[in-house]
Amino acid sequence: MVSIRVRMLKSSLAAVEGAGRRARGAFGRGVLAVSLLTCSTLASALGLGEITLHSALNQPLNAEIQLLETGGLSNEDVVARLASPEAFAKAGMERVFFLNDLRFTPILRGDRGVIRVVSSKPVTEPYLSFLVQLARPNGDLLHEYTLLLDPATSAQGLAATRSRNQQRSATSASESRMPIAPPAAVQGKRYTVASGDTLNGIASRLQGPGNKVSASQLADGIRSLNPQIFAAGAGSALKVGQDLLLPDAAVLPTAAAP
Repeated sequence: MVSIRVRMLKSSLAAVEGAGRRARGAFGRGVLAVSLLTCSTLASALGLGEITLHSALNQPLNAEIQLLETGGLSNEDVVARLASPEAFAKAGMERVFFLNDLRFTPILRGDRGVIRVVSSKPVTEPYLSFLVQLARPNGDLLHEYTLLLDPATSAQGLAATRSRNQQRSATSASESRMPIAPPAAVQGKRYTVASGDTLNGIASRLQGPGNKVSASQLADGIRSLNPQIFAAGAGSALKVGQDLLLPDAAVLPTAAAP
């Protein structure tokens, strides 16, 4: 009788554990389903807005399409491309060969987002029409855009060129703020500051004939190799007797023969 009760107890415990595992599995699947449903709902609300042109005629295309309802989405959730030839045909549009050069890149920042549309080749026609296909769970969205490109000499073209140049300037400015590595100085060349010396004057004297390194580059190298002396960025506040480490490209004057 005791052994029968033990077996019954073990069977009951196994049944309880099995029910627990099934419940946990069902809960996990439910959480996953809710997550997928939430992401699907967010993507279903995604839309396309107005297009802003940043380039002119005879320049590579540079434009941005506004994205609508992007909250909670990432760049990986947004897929935009040039529509298929069949979609162009149904819309009664010509899918010219140049459109194959277009590249669509989603850029999301917080609740705002755009699709950057660029080409590697210049646009040679004043009108450019294309059909954008935006992937969504509840059905892809198609949106037609027609651009009027003015020459770079017109007011509109100049404005577009300025906009593109501002974008490039912002990129260049961020790149220029990156620290520059000091030049090679393995030869241990040094220079002792004398009365009246300036950084540019020292660099000019140490450039030497036929040197491929300019005096300006040499001055930048001296500054980067001696940060403790040029901490404030000034090159004219040198003090007599200061010892400067020089780049290997510097040409020291030869001592005069006795």
